[in-house]
Amino acid sequence: MGISIRQTRPEDFNQIAGLLEETGIDITSFTEEKFMAMLERCREYCFVAEDKGKITGTVFGVTDGAFIGYIRRLVVTEGCRGQGIGKKLAEAVFEKFGESSIPLIFANVKKTNEPSLNLFKKLGFEVRDSHYLVDRVYEPK
Repeated sequence: MGISIRQTRPEDFNQIAGLLEETGIDITSFTEEKFMAMLERCREYCFVAEDKGKITGTVFGVTDGAFIGYIRRLVVTEGCRGQGIGKKLAEAVFEKFGESSIPLIFANVKKTNEPSLNLFKKLGFEVRDSHYLVDRVYEPK
């Protein structure tokens, strides 16, 4: 397999949406419009793994521009897991965060996602129980 890592492009939307759906990630709010808006703001932190024109993995890195970087939707297709693709995708984002002098990186991982938790631990992340994740879904009135 000749896997290469490259920055995400606008024309990757359909393959990425298919990959997210295939791996069970809720894509209800993953629209082409929102994808393009994210790329407009954070393209340099978003990467795909590709093999012969087929996207086999993706990661979205986003940042506040100065202090914090976030790793979002690090996903590798089931048939390609265990080959180091997730690690390579994460490292590509880390390198870009480093170039921007982003000192703190977070990853949002479900507690039940043992493979992702294990990957992030291997990458030097610490699972903390000292903080709560609090969120709110915006619903226009």
